[in-house]
Amino acid sequence: MSPEPRIVLLLLAVLLFPRSEAIAAPRKFGLLERSEDPQLSSICKKTDYADICFSTIKPLLRGHKANLMLALKAEIGAASVMFRSAKHQIEKVSNNPSSSKTMKDNLSVCSESYDSALDSLQSSLQAIAGRDRGTLSSELSAVITYIETCNDAFVERPSARSPVSTVASKLSKIGSNCLAIAQQVHL
Repeated sequence: MSPEPRIVLLLLAVLLFPRSEAIAAPRKFGLLERSEDPQLSSICKKTDYADICFSTIKPLLRGHKANLMLALKAEIGAASVMFRSAKHQIEKVSNNPSSSKTMKDNLSVCSESYDSALDSLQSSLQAIAGRDRGTLSSELSAVITYIETCNDAFVERPSARSPVSTVASKLSKIGSNCLAIAQQVHL
């Protein structure tokens, strides 16, 4: 297996099977983790979800020292992988003949929203390369809006429960972390 698929598999494992406390309310991470990588700890403690920040970025560093730009790109990458995984889950439920019309309609909204979020994440990376802080902030804010658009589809039509609500919650937290890290970056 080449290194790239292994990275994606590792990232999916970290994102889809987090420690339960990482999904709970924001909290500061432990002394051991802080001492393992003080630079990453310094970056993550300025986010609302420091545990998620640390757990999604640390595996992607692969021995490299953390810096703001690397951390931001890693968190954007983590969000992209998670959106693709959610899209796969959406397609699976949408293609299930037993799924209701309401479920399929709601998931259609989610699918479009998540496609737009992936586009915004790609635009965020382009904004970083172009050193365009305004576009970076705008695109990362849009990502959070697209997550909420999916959530709202299920609020407006409550007869179906979202199969991606847990993932959407974590994506919102990762999106928040992306914005927080982006505010620290000097472009």
